[in-house]
Amino acid sequence: MAAMHSFHFLKPYSCSPITPSSLSPKYPYYFPQIPLRKFSSSTPPPLIFCSKSEPILQDSKESSASIVGDLLDYLNESWTHFHATVEAKRQLIAAGFHLLKENDAWDLKPGGRYFFTRNMSSLVAFAIGQKYNAGSGFHVIAAHTDSPCLKLKPKSASLKSGYHMVNVQTYGGGLWHTWFDRDLSVAGRVILKASDGVDEITSVELNVCDTQPSCLVGVNDEFIFSGRLDNLASSYCALKALVGSCEFPGDLASEHAIRMVALFDNEEVGLDSVQGAGAPTMFQAMRRIVDCLSQEYVRENAFERAIRQSMRFIFAFELASTFVWRLFEVGVTGSMIYY
Repeated sequence: MAAMHSFHFLKPYSCSPITPSSLSPKYPYYFPQIPLRKFSSSTPPPLIFCSKSEPILQDSKESSASIVGDLLDYLNESWTHFHATVEAKRQLIAAGFHLLKENDAWDLKPGGRYFFTRNMSSLVAFAIGQKYNAGSGFHVIAAHTDSPCLKLKPKSASLKSGYHMVNVQTYGGGLWHTWFDRDLSVAGRVILKASDGVDEITSVELNVCDTQPSCLVGVNDEFIFSGRLDNLASSYCALKALVGSCEFPGDLASEHAIRMVALFDNEEVGLDSVQGAGAPTMFQAMRRIVDCLSQEYVRENAFERAIRQSMRFIFAFELASTFVWRLFEVGVTGSMIYY
């Protein structure tokens, strides 16, 4: 029987053991079940670790409370860049977006809403205006799914002074001293190869995670305490903007452009992977979209005209930075937004 590969996402609150030989040949890893608080509802989220017990989110603030609750839910589900992409995928499908595959032919229509993923860790979603014409531009928000963290090394098991240890390596520019007093676990992706009815772990990519759930703090619940805010907060806002802008049938009726969100991976380590912003993923998608919709006008440089129409409407969002973004000249050769 031919070997088959499957992908499994490991959450830190899973009760299932994982026993890759590269981690520990004798001792399985068990992760305690962590109950996650669901915040999103029609009622305001509860006050957590606050010095004031009187609720302040009422009446006109219920909508804001719901958005905050949704953000907390998104953060609590997005333990890693893989989980963040899965959660974004779930939200898009629930909102009526259609999943595309990069290897398949695309059949796109004005008024349609679509998305695709790459490497299970990056995502591009878009909604086409019903009045789209060949050469019309794109309105794009870009963010990234990865965050500074510690990652398990490929050969991570070690023994020192009678203690079994897990060797890790840094990923991105983290504030590592803040990790020393945290309860930590691991989450990520495990690749299994099934051969003759036996599952064998062939590869793992596991991140060390803070097990503390995201929560509201402050006298007036004005602060969000959470890991991975860089840059999941921006990813959530980008998704929320796209989904909310085409939620109802008439929302795209008068739109001439294409609304797009691009969530990239590996921003923390240079952008240059196949799923990073340095790859031509977004521009390849733009060209395919224009080609699908241009029909007989495809020879009239519709893609180049679409890029020129998009120059003022491509924005990149980064939570950790304090300076104002400066737009740059976007070329048609595949150059990407730099954070």
